[in-house]
Amino acid sequence: MKFKNRFIRMAMAFAIVGVVATQIPARPSVSLAADGYVDNGNGLLTLKGAGGAAVGGVLVGAVYGAIVNAGKTSGGATIKGAGLPGAASSIYEVISGTPDFSDLAKLIRNSGSVDKFSQGSLTIFAPTNSALAKALGANKVGLLGEAAGSDEAKKFLDSITVAGSYNLQRLKDAASQGKTLQSLSGDPLVLKLEGDKLTVNGIEILSNEYPASNGWVLSANGVVAAQD
Repeated sequence: MKFKNRFIRMAMAFAIVGVVATQIPARPSVSLAADGYVDNGNGLLTLKGAGGAAVGGVLVGAVYGAIVNAGKTSGGATIKGAGLPGAASSIYEVISGTPDFSDLAKLIRNSGSVDKFSQGSLTIFAPTNSALAKALGANKVGLLGEAAGSDEAKKFLDSITVAGSYNLQRLKDAASQGKTLQSLSGDPLVLKLEGDKLTVNGIEILSNEYPASNGWVLSANGVVAAQD
């Protein structure tokens, strides 16, 4: 009889947990991909199912995080994700945690823009170290990372950043509609789509995209800002 009562109590407890799980509402945006949130294609992460699907959502989040940490390859360059997967990290944390963006992270720190890239809603077209050096030259990159170049570094970062949260698909949709973005520095960023290839001011945007808690980091094969 004791065993039967214990079994009944356990069954009731599991039933209550199941009912509660089905009542968890989907949230429109999130900070943790590992919670079972997935990219719905519009620049936000949304909950994948509820109730019995909640466990599946956690597994999806785990797989998503593993993919981000394992790295994505495009254009012959492999870029690893940040220490915390997906949207758990701010734009600055994603950039500073990605080796191929180490020079860009230095510019953010030197310009005093860490807070800017840790909040709000932004999208940055982030050049890798090699793309940055090729576009600006090693000497110019070095100057932007020094105290004397802090103001210029801030202007440079504004020129490759836009307000709002844009993933690749959203930008491709905008390009197909002939839309043009404006950088934080006020300069136009012309979007063009040729097949599945997206360019911004003639610079190819690679398939590497990183969701952040305050927007997106998109890997650019160069510097999208107009050069002096």
